[in-house]
Amino acid sequence: MTLRSPHLTMTLRSHHYHTQITSPHHDTQIRSLDIQITHYSTHLTTTLKSHHYHTQITSLPHSDHLTATLRSHHYHTQITSLPHSDHPFFLPHRLISDAHY
Repeated sequence: MTLRSPHLTMTLRSHHYHTQITSPHHDTQIRSLDIQITHYSTHLTTTLKSHHYHTQITSLPHSDHLTATLRSHHYHTQITSLPHSDHPFFLPHRLISDAHY
């Protein structure tokens, strides 16, 4: 998988949120990201190839677009599928169509 269509998996209170990078940079070494959100924090911990990177959400919760910072590069992401959750703090008001990979 290349950066043309990488996947982000965000975990919020045991719920998984599938996102997709919509405007990636030229770093083709990134295969996939595993993002975890905890304690209603806008800070993310990203696991990439067994290395942990701290990232931060820069636009929430009233948008279905996120911006993740990794290796000093900004990656714009978009939520493509959302499970049911009783804690919609991080959920966008506008849901887009689910994407099946």
